Parts: sequence; structure tokens; C-alpha cells
Amino acid sequence: MSFINNREIIKVALFFLMFLNFELPFAQTLPTGFSTTNISSGWVQPMGTTFNADGTKLFVWEKAGKVYVCNWNGTTYVKQSTPVLDISPEVGNWRDHGLLGFALDPNFDVNGLIYCLYVVDRHYLMNFGTGSYNAATNNYYSATIGRLTRYATSSNAGNLTAILATRTILMGETKTTGSPVLYESHGVGALVFASDGTLLVATGEGASYDATDDGDVAHTYYIQGLSDGIIRANENVGSFRSQMLNSLNGKILRIDPVTGNGISSNPYYNPASPKSAQSRVWALGLRNPFRMSIRPNTGSTNPAVGDIGEIYVTDVGWFEIEELNIISKPGSNCGWPFYEGLGSQYEFATLINQNKDEPNPLYGISGCTQQFFTFRNLLKQATADEIHTVYNPCNAVIPITGGNDNRFFHHIPTIDWKHGPGTDSARVAVFNTNDYTIKQIGSAGSGVTGTPFAGNAAVAGCWYNGTLFPPEYNNTYFISDYGASWIKNLTIQYTDKVQKVTGFASNFGAIIHMSQNPMDESLFAIDYISQTIKRITYGGNQPPVVKLSSDKIYGPGPLNVNFTGNTSYDPDGPAVSYSWDFGDGSALNTTANPSHVFSSANSNPKKFVVKLTVKDNLNSTSIDSIIISINNTPPNVFITSPVNNSFYQLGADTLYSLQANVTDAEHRSNELSYAWQIILRHNTHEHPEPLDTNKTISEMISRIGCNGDNFYWFIKLTVTDADGLSKTDSSKILPYCGGPLPLSLVSFRVTAGARSNIVTWVTANEVNLKKFEIERSYDGSNFISIGTENARMNTGNNTYSFNDDTFLDGYIYYRLKMIDNDGKFSRSLIVRVFSGSVTSNELTISPNPFKNDFLFGAVYKQKGMIMIRLIDSKGVVVKTFNKQVNAGFNSFQIDKLGNLNKGVYFLEAIQDNIIRKTKLIKE
Repeated sequence: MSFINNREIIKVALFFLMFLNFELPFAQTLPTGFSTTNISSGWVQPMGTTFNADGTKLFVWEKAGKVYVCNWNGTTYVKQSTPVLDISPEVGNWRDHGLLGFALDPNFDVNGLIYCLYVVDRHYLMNFGTGSYNAATNNYYSATIGRLTRYATSSNAGNLTAILATRTILMGETKTTGSPVLYESHGVGALVFASDGTLLVATGEGASYDATDDGDVAHTYYIQGLSDGIIRANENVGSFRSQMLNSLNGKILRIDPVTGNGISSNPYYNPASPKSAQSRVWALGLRNPFRMSIRPNTGSTNPAVGDIGEIYVTDVGWFEIEELNIISKPGSNCGWPFYEGLGSQYEFATLINQNKDEPNPLYGISGCTQQFFTFRNLLKQATADEIHTVYNPCNAVIPITGGNDNRFFHHIPTIDWKHGPGTDSARVAVFNTNDYTIKQIGSAGSGVTGTPFAGNAAVAGCWYNGTLFPPEYNNTYFISDYGASWIKNLTIQYTDKVQKVTGFASNFGAIIHMSQNPMDESLFAIDYISQTIKRITYGGNQPPVVKLSSDKIYGPGPLNVNFTGNTSYDPDGPAVSYSWDFGDGSALNTTANPSHVFSSANSNPKKFVVKLTVKDNLNSTSIDSIIISINNTPPNVFITSPVNNSFYQLGADTLYSLQANVTDAEHRSNELSYAWQIILRHNTHEHPEPLDTNKTISEMISRIGCNGDNFYWFIKLTVTDADGLSKTDSSKILPYCGGPLPLSLVSFRVTAGARSNIVTWVTANEVNLKKFEIERSYDGSNFISIGTENARMNTGNNTYSFNDDTFLDGYIYYRLKMIDNDGKFSRSLIVRVFSGSVTSNELTISPNPFKNDFLFGAVYKQKGMIMIRLIDSKGVVVKTFNKQVNAGFNSFQIDKLGNLNKGVYFLEAIQDNIIRKTKLIKE
């Protein structure tokens, strides 16, 4: 999966504001009469859906390498508990790679054949079948290949199962015969069967998304690729592989699904080498054709004719343009990397790299010194006269020949659109003379009705040829944009010209695949971020929409909670009824906005799952739920590594240790569950990694950026206790592109010892650094220096350790000061640790919850001075009081607290290095 695409230059002042879009929820919108429901659940990075001929079997494939089937039971689709196929050990599930393409044989209901297109884990590629292979080992961030395999399936005890012994490799039998993958994106894409039974395979250009890659880009894996034979020396040209007939990269391939050979009617077929790249090429010049589909009822059913119909290909753009290509001619050249959308891609346009697979026959004749054609020599911009001829640079009257000449002529996209918010610009080409002009849709002379729009990653599309939707949608094309979360509907005439663009859905999610269900003609869409399968339908009785909320979700019992349900609604009309199940055995409540008291027989934490069922007047129901947890507070979560808002300098991929300080007042550590989420955010879209549920993990971070794009890594940790309460913390790490000194920390942590604290930090890069200064505080705001360490001036990772043996009881705060050779410095975020012991002696708070003040009481063994500290849920000291006490019980009024935010607080009473602690709530 490759969504990393554009290089949109946005002012630094807008950088963080723009990414707020990732945190804000928006309501999805659909035209009147349309509705959406989720199909099944429990998906892990689903990539697409497809159906058997009658729609009774829904297939879903996941990025990690699993294929599932859901069977229609007359009412809904039921997910088979075991996967049809699990090839996870073989699949390279990293960054944008994985099992991305899947297809059923056109005769699946008879022969049971399935096809899988994926990136191979390098460890598997290099070691499978040898003593060095270990199924539990992965080797990611390395050169590898894309592979296409076929399996037969059978029914086994009622479950559909792939027969592993039937595995047949159709492409990528060895490391030298697959589609090269030399970076984190643009590996493989979609699989589609044409009407003639041939199989179409989409492949990316396998190059860097972060540089003008014409070969030898240091952060790619080209050296490994050359050493392993994954690419030939001639193919070390980066993005230009898209223009090479002898490379599998950046192409639409057309193959025989039985043998894997190219088809004899392919434009560059070589009967002496039917499995060669050129024998398989149908179209070229693509960057990342992640998804494609064929317009129904187009193309011949005879593979010898060479008419496969109209292929609709969404090609993910780089600098600023997304595009939709309609390919109907063999050998069509979509122009990458010289063209992006309807215009020139200027960073590649002036490059004169040689295509060493294309020798110049005039070399050495009449003073011709050009031994090979350049890629630039072999492609011209489209013109109305359709003259495809290009001429030899050594003689302007001698044409360059080489089979089908469509590859010399830019096949311009049907429509393109620009990136980013505030850049609404959707364009088509109009030929008034021999050259075309670019027109905004909706403008005079464009021939297209509609309003310009923006997007970020064109990744899904589907032809609709059903009758379930209103007539205006029949025989139209639905297209989605991953970054902009919209679906649009295109009316396209028989000449492949867009006539009308209509907005269909907005704020609909990160859609990466769409398909039509042949059984009921509904549309299915994969939302990659929410990991849901959405079914879009029209008419009939639509189920009601449940919306519920509560004024609180936790607190000491007995806890009175006010619920709101009257924002639920029925799309078909106003009539709805409510049924609340409070999860405690009490009677159902049928009011819209009830109140309920939750209690238990003791003071232990307890969870209640509250369900709201909303029913319309035709008895269609929808259910949603919320957790109420009494005698409980959420965990405290603070990510200590990587340090929030720290920087990395550009360079090789680096393994970061992800760690957090986590405490919970009511639960032991083994009663807490962890969910780490790593996300690369790139301009207005994001690339999430799979969730990791380990307590501490390591993650490979690509140190990329500073190319005009906005990149940063977002690390999120959610910790959930055994009674349903969760807390999330996050950390960002960003590329250093000049300006103030970066804080180049990989990690910064403190470990509490018996009578000392160990401060440890790891740096990613120490260029121009002079020294480190360790600072300590007792209150989190007033810091003093307690020591220094000289920097080692190495460019790799360095680990430091400092022992603070000036022991203090209670909570201690540390931070790190980094000083460069010019005296500039940066500071890390604060790490808070606890030293000493907390007694369980009773402290009293009355009232609790409190509003503006409370009475605090405790028993003391002796006369003396105590410190009382009020700490918020993030560990920040918000109030400090020093009080003189006598032996025995003492009480104090703590007031002037009306300006504190509502929420959970902790109170500490400290005397003679002994800390007593209790919990209270501000309401």
C-alpha cells in the first residue's frame, strides 16, 4: 500500500494547524436516501473486498497476509472464524507494503482458485528452504520483491481453506524475477481480471518517495538490490524504471493466470522469452497504481484479440497532483516521471539519464556520440494529431522504432486534481489546437459540469452498473481520495471524457478500496484508518443512527450518571424508541435521556457496559454502548521515549525504543493493557503501522524529510485498565531542516534505584554538540544543574548514563540540556520519577468530590512540619501547602480551588521522607 505521495510546500506557520485535522471528528455525509453500515468486525488493516459471482461469499484480505471469507446467511455476512489463507510469515508487512492485491478466478465457483499479490519479507526471500530460515524472523527495510501466487481452495469441515500444496508462483519465483522493491513504498498494487480471462497486475516504480530518484539515492536499498540481482545495473535509475520495457516496475502487466507468461497479444511480447518483463507489459509510466478496475461490458472475451477494455487506474501523485487514467490502448504510457497529471514534473523533466536497454543504432555513424537513447528522447507530450513518432537525436528525420509506439506518446490523464486544503483545482485537457489547454472543471470550455476540488491520494475507484441506486448513478464511476476522505461520482462518456463530477460522500474515512456487491448491488468500501468495511446502500427502511453520551464515565460509587440519547435519529423519519440496558441487572429504561446510579457492595473498581438500543417504527434497530467505571480512575500515561517534539537529522533508518511511565491508582501492572500506534504523517494524510500490544517496543523510524513536504512521526500509546478506563499519551518526532538546534534524542529515561536515580539517554546524532547538562527539580518548575557530560561527537547512536545519588524522597523531576559549540541549547521534556515509599495510612477528604474547597485530615505520630501537595492526573503539582502539625489527628481547610479544572487529582502529605497519598475529584 503506498499513499506517500506529494511534496506540497506549506508555510511553516500552518504546519501544526494543518495536522489538527487528524484529531478532529467529523460527521460523514451522504446524499438523501443513502445509508451506510459496517460489515462484521475485528479486522486488522483490511485492504479490500471482492465477491464470488452471486455475492454469497465476501472475501476480505488483510495487509499482514491473511484472507478471510464471510458467508451470507440470508440476513447478513458471517465471518469464518479461521482464515482461508494465512501467508503472514512470507508477507513483508512493513510501511506501505504487505498483501495489497487479491482476486478470485472468474470461474472461482467451479475451480476455487484465488490469487495474491504481495511484497515478500526479505528473510523469507533469502532463506526459505534453508537451515537459516525461521518463520518468526522478519527482515524489513531492505531490498526485496513483489510476488504473485495462486492457490486452489476447498471446503474442509464447512470452512473454506486454501490447499497449500497447490501454491503456484506466477511472478517472483526467485529474487531476480519479482517486481523490485527498493524503498518503503510503491511496491505492488491491484489485481484485476479482464473480460478475456487474462490477469492484470499493477506495480509501483519501487523508488524513493522522498527524493528525485534517478538512481544511487543513499536512503534507498539499491546497493542491496544490485548485489542480490533484484535489479540489473541498467535498472539502477530510480523512478525511470517506469519507462523501461525490461523492468516490471511502474507498469500494468497482463499475464496468463495459468502460467504467469505474458500474453501473445501484448504490445511488446517476445515469444522467445514469454516471462520477460517486456512480454508482460501492457501499460507503463506509472508511479503508484495502487487501485484499478475495468469498466463493465468493455473488451473482448478472446485473449488473442488484445482488447481488454477500459482500465480505470488511480495513480498516486508526488509533488502536487493526483490523477485518474483510463487506459484502453496497449502500450499506453502514462508519463511518470516526466509528467505528473496534465503537466510536466519539473524535477525530472530536465534530467537526461540514459536508458541503457535502448542502444542508439546511429552511434558512431556520421559523428553520432550518443550511445544510448535518454529516457527524454523516448517520450513526447500528447497532441491532437495523434502522431506518436519520436526522432533520433543524431538525425532529426530518422524515427526511433521499437514495436508499439504508444509508449513514445504521453497518455494524458482523464482528470487530475491538486493537493491540500485551500487548493481546489480539478482539471481536464481540452484540444482546441494541436496542443491542449488545461481547464478547471465547471469553467467555460471545459465540457465538464462540477466544482473544482482538492485531495491528496487517489487510491480507490469502482464502476457502478446496478439499479439499486437512483438512475443517475447507473454506469458511472465512483472514486475516492484517501487523504481528503471524500467519494465523488463521475459521469464519463463513451470516448472516455468526463462529463460531470458530483460530490457523493464527505468525511467518509480513509477509503482505500471499493467494490460492488453483485447480490444486492450495494457498494462496499474499506476505511483503512478505522479498519472497518462500510456497506453503502440506498432506499428501503434505513436503520436508525445511535448517538449516546454521558456527563461522566467514572467516579466513586455510588455514582449518578446522566445519559443523553435524544440526538439519535432515524434517516427515514422522526419516529424512534429507546431502550437502555445499564449492565447492572436493573430494569430497562425507555426514556431518551435517563439518569442512573451505579453502585457495588464494596469499594473495588467495577465496570458497567451500558447499551442503548434505538428502534424505528418498522422495528429496525441499532445498538451502541459506553463504559461506566466506578471506584476507578484512568491510568496515568507519560511517554518517555521518544521525547515529544524532539528532532532527528536526516540519515539512515534508526531503531527507536518506545517506553512510557504508566501508573494506575487502582490496578496492578498486569491488569493494564497497552496499544502502541506508530504513524507517519505526511502533508494531509497518514500512514499507520499495525498496533503493538507489548509494554515496551522498538520501532524503525525512517529519518526522512526536508524536501518541501511536511513529515513527522506520531507515536501514540493507549493504556486501558481491567475495568474499562483508558488514557492516551502521544509524542512527535520531526526532521531537523535547519534553524534552532534540534533535540536529537532517541530516548530519555530515569530509573529509580535503592537510594539513587539513574538518568539515561540515547542520542541519534551529535553533530556540533558540545555537552549535556542534567537538571533536577522537586516541583517540576524550578530546576538546578546537578552535573554535565561531554558529547562524544559521533554521528551514530550514543548512550549516556548519570547517577544522581543526592537522594530525595517523593517525586523528582529531571530534564536534559543539550549545548552546541556555539552555546545554543535545547532542553528535553521532563521525566518524573518516584523515590521513597508511600504509606497506606488513612487520609480523609471531605467532601469528595469537591467544588471550591475541602477539609483534609490525617493522624501524625509526632509534632513537626508537613508538606501537602495537590497533583493533577498528568503529574503536575498545582498547589503546595506547608503546615505545622501536632501528634495525633490534625485537619486543615484547603480552599481557593475554584479555578482548578474538573477531573481527578492526587493529594500527598509528606513528613520526614514519608509520603501518604489519596485520590480526590474536582467537580
